[in-house]
Amino acid sequence: MKIIKKNKLTNESITNNIFFSKIGEDFWTDYTVKTEFKIINEFKTEEDLTGLVFRYRSALRHYGFFLKNNLLVLTYINENKKQILESKFFKYQLNVKYELKVKITGQFILCYLNNKLIFSFTDKLFKSGSAGIFASTLTEFELFEVSFDDKEELELRAVSAERKILEGMAKASYSVPRLYKKIHLYDFGSINKIKFGNSNGKKNSFFIVCQAVSGSITCMTSVSIDTGRILWQKGKADDNAYFGRNYLVLPIRVTDVDNDGISEVICFFNNTIMVLDGVTGKAKNNLITIGKEMLYLDDNSEKSIEKINHKIEHSYAGEIITVYNGGNEIFYKEMIQSGMNVIKSLNWDGKLIFLNSKDGAIDLKGYRVLCLPKDGHPEICSDVLDIVYDSRDEIIVWDRKNLYIYTQDN
Repeated sequence: MKIIKKNKLTNESITNNIFFSKIGEDFWTDYTVKTEFKIINEFKTEEDLTGLVFRYRSALRHYGFFLKNNLLVLTYINENKKQILESKFFKYQLNVKYELKVKITGQFILCYLNNKLIFSFTDKLFKSGSAGIFASTLTEFELFEVSFDDKEELELRAVSAERKILEGMAKASYSVPRLYKKIHLYDFGSINKIKFGNSNGKKNSFFIVCQAVSGSITCMTSVSIDTGRILWQKGKADDNAYFGRNYLVLPIRVTDVDNDGISEVICFFNNTIMVLDGVTGKAKNNLITIGKEMLYLDDNSEKSIEKINHKIEHSYAGEIITVYNGGNEIFYKEMIQSGMNVIKSLNWDGKLIFLNSKDGAIDLKGYRVLCLPKDGHPEICSDVLDIVYDSRDEIIVWDRKNLYIYTQDN
C-alpha cells in the first residue's frame, strides 16, 4: 500500500457549522479511505452525521459512511434522491476514538468500524470520485488518509498523467492573464456588486460603488477606470460600516436613459428617486417615470453562455455548476466554493466559464485553463466585462480596499 496523501486534522472542531474536507479527483476509482476521530458533543438532531464520503462527485452525488445518533449508516445522495442503503445500531461514546474505513474495488464497497466489517455493498451508481470527511456535530478528526495498492496506483498515475497533458494543451491555447489596472478604493469600497457605465461613447469607462446598510444606500461613489480617480461622491463613506454582500440587490441602475452617450445613475437615495449624470453626479431632469421597486431589478443580470445553458444548484457544502451541451446532455458538473463571486461566461480567446478569482476559469471539458496571477489580488468579488473594448472580456476582482482588472497578455 502507498499512502498518497495524509492529513492530520487534530482538534479540527466545528460549532454550529458544517465541516467538510476532501482530497482527490473525480477520476479516482479504487482506493481505501479511512479517518480517526472523536465526537465531542452529542448529536442534536436526527440529521447530524460524522464520517466519510467517497466516490464524491459533488455535494449532490456521492456515497457516505457515517456515525449517526447511535446508528452506523451507509448512504448515497443522487441529485434530489437521498437514501440510507444499510444501517446498524451502534451506541457511541463521547471523546472515544473511532476509526471508519471504506475499501472500494470496482462496484464492491466494504465498510469497517475499528477494522470490523460492518457493511458489504455492491453498486454501479457512482464509478469514480474523490474522498472526504464530513461532520455536522462537534468533532475532532485526528487522521484522514487515502491509500492505493500497486495496481491501483499505476492506473491512477496513468489517468492522472493523461489528464495533465490534455489540460496543459488546453491551457496553452489561451492567453495568460496580466494585470491591466489596480485601483485603490480607500474608505468607499464595498463588497456589493459594482455597476459600470459609459461616457462619451466609451464603453464601461467608469463604475459606481455603493455602500449600504440593511439594503439602503448610504454612500455612492463614481470612479474613472482610466485614471482611478473619484468623479463624484454622494453620502458619507464609512470603512467600518456593514455593507452587505455582493448578491444584495440595491435600488440603483446605471443606463443611458437619454441616449447621449453618457450613462445615468438612477437610484433611490435619501428617500428620493434620483437621476444623476454618471460622470458629474449632477441631478438631471426627471427623464423617467419609475417606481422604487423597479430599481431593485438587476440591470447587470447574468448573461447565458452562447449555445450553452448553465445553472447553479445550491447545496450544503458549496455550489454545483452544471453545464449542458445542447438538450439535456451534461457536459460538465462540479462543486465549487464560489463564496461571494459570480459564475459568468468569459470571452477570452473563446468561450470559457469564469468561476471565481481563486479557481479561475474552466473550458467546456472541465479543464482549468485560466488562473489569475498570485499577486495578492482580492478574492471576495468578481465580474466579467469588456473594459479594453477589443471584443474580448476583462476580469474584474475587488474587495473593500482594492479593485484589480486583468486582460489578455497579447
